[in-house]
Amino acid sequence: MFLQLVEQLQIAKGQQIPEIYLPMDRSDIGNYISMTLAAVSRAFRALTVQGVIKLRDRGHVSIVDRDAFDKIAGDPPQPLVAALPSRD
Repeated sequence: MFLQLVEQLQIAKGQQIPEIYLPMDRSDIGNYISMTLAAVSRAFRALTVQGVIKLRDRGHVSIVDRDAFDKIAGDPPQPLVAALPSRD
């Protein structure tokens, strides 16, 4: 899930904040993940209505129900820091 990827990137950068910052608008998100703007908007709306996420504004998302979020997103990605090659 796109939100899960962005969250993991923030964590890898050391940005331990209670919200996920979305660096692009929904149209750009759709282009990035090959979905239409309408489909992205419906997905955000569905997650909001189900109480999984809460939108402060179009650029900030809070995960309200972590268990439901993780279940919908599937297996959590491996931490990005662990996936980076060692510089030794």
